[in-house]
Amino acid sequence: MKESSMNVDSLSKPELLMLLSVLEGELEAQDLVIHTLRSQHRDAFVQERYGLYDLSDPFMALQRDSEVVAGAVTDGDDGGGIPNPLAVLKLLLALQACAWDKMRGPTGSCRDQTCSISDLEEEKRRHAQDMAQGDDVTYMLEKEREKLLQQLECEQKRWRQQQLHSRRCEAEPSLEARKRRGQARRQAAAALRRKQ
Repeated sequence: MKESSMNVDSLSKPELLMLLSVLEGELEAQDLVIHTLRSQHRDAFVQERYGLYDLSDPFMALQRDSEVVAGAVTDGDDGGGIPNPLAVLKLLLALQACAWDKMRGPTGSCRDQTCSISDLEEEKRRHAQDMAQGDDVTYMLEKEREKLLQQLECEQKRWRQQQLHSRRCEAEPSLEARKRRGQARRQAAAALRRKQ
């Protein structure tokens, strides 16, 4: 066999595209061969396992299933092994009832989980609503607090002004009294000077 070495770096763009398309075709051919071999193997497996039965006939499928589960279900007279459709359907109903009983437990637990999830979502929604109302109440209380602080400052200012005014009023009569006494002394002193 002759080794051919191809320098890919020296190929032009059209040559590279041609090489890529050839390689892609080879991969598709390999995938097609693999798929064909798998389908042949699957057909051989089905034929080997279910060769006795016609897979397109549902009664034959029911017969096969009944043989696997409980043996052949026939009319009662052992004449040819022809399945009794009523007996087959009763068997099918029994199998479906068993399957339903088995699935009732998991579906019930799923229903319970769904209910608990919806309860949790409802509780989360109520909590968010309560928090929003709590935020509103907090905001309202903060506003009320600011208003009361302003009123307190105004009242304190008014009280100080009243205290200052009352001190002035108290000081004024004594000031007037002093003025009167001072004036009376001056008049008395002036009268004494006149007498002398």
